Amino acid sequence: MSNHHESLEGFLRKRHSVSKLVVHLIFTTKYRCKLFDGQIIAQLRDA
Repeated sequence: MSNHHESLEGFLRKRHSVSKLVVHLIFTTKYRCKLFDGQIIAQLRDA
């Protein structure tokens, strides 16, 4: 049974469900100019 719990690591476990939210964001600009600097990119990665 411990093997089952190890496979659920990183998942959100609630009373009637098990889930894992993964987000992939894509930002597009009209003329391919740099919109974000290094600091903003780091904050997005940490969020």
